[in-house]
Amino acid sequence: MDKQRTISIEGDLYALSILAITDEDIERLLKAKERDRDFWEDLEDIENELFSGSVLSGFVVGREASELQVYVGSGDLSIELKCALDNHPFTLSQSIFPFKPNTNYLIYEEWFSNGKFIHSLNDEINLSNLRLGIEEQDVPNGRKRRVLNISYGEKDFEFQESTPVDVTLYMIKSNKEQVNLI
Repeated sequence: MDKQRTISIEGDLYALSILAITDEDIERLLKAKERDRDFWEDLEDIENELFSGSVLSGFVVGREASELQVYVGSGDLSIELKCALDNHPFTLSQSIFPFKPNTNYLIYEEWFSNGKFIHSLNDEINLSNLRLGIEEQDVPNGRKRRVLNISYGEKDFEFQESTPVDVTLYMIKSNKEQVNLI
């Protein structure tokens, strides 16, 4: 009888959400910043649209993190591999979200520690099926964000857990002014 085999990937995670907003939205967001209650109260429409999907998410790549843990196991046997992210020939995808000139944007960034994804299979594990790719996104404030995404063959890994560490919410106005909200 075949044992189920699992590949587990652990490391720090990052997620980026971006939403084009109107001048009226800017006024609503600025009012929310000044009140003493839940920031998203009366902003459910913006919140729902902003969090409907991330533009970029995956394992942190860059100065913030230099490695991730890859565990390959089948029952009682577990092998730990450490992948150095700095010196690996990854496939690079750039600028997924197209920014338009003279447009206001709301940007939400979140960092997580202890991120864990797994992939279970009944076949022998073939590490050559492990696909690693880096996605890079320009942010309107001039920064670049990079994440590593991992798949096994044609299948994505299943998210298990993570611990939120830091959140940033800010606007970039059409005149390039940045306004921090939380």
